[in-house]
Amino acid sequence: PLHVGSGRQIYCRGLLRHTAQHDHELSLEPGEVVKLVHPEERHGQWWGQKRNGQKGWFPTGYAEQLTEKAVARFLLTGNECEDAAEHQHCIAIEAYTAVLQDEISFTVGDIFEVEHQDEDGWCSGIRR
Repeated sequence: PLHVGSGRQIYCRGLLRHTAQHDHELSLEPGEVVKLVHPEERHGQWWGQKRNGQKGWFPTGYAEQLTEKAVARFLLTGNECEDAAEHQHCIAIEAYTAVLQDEISFTVGDIFEVEHQDEDGWCSGIRR
């Protein structure tokens, strides 16, 4: 399984609505989770990426960084309830194009609830 926030990725959650005014800015909604591409703050802004791949700057005061546990719960359930971690889930960190008929294509950020994993590491499950 993939572990969210394994030291390589930092996420934040929108606190306030921010509407992009320029092409290099990223609009942000309250509760929306964004990956920080460059977590270093620059001039009061972070460079982030949405699950759809859109990137841009947004004000740091409009979002809060999330802990690894909060990121996993939020991405899997849309809230931060404690029982969200009961099931094994995976979050795609790379896109995949299906080759065989029993495979599915997916993009970065797609979430899956794992129903079965074989000894070779292949999984079957439900896309969330």
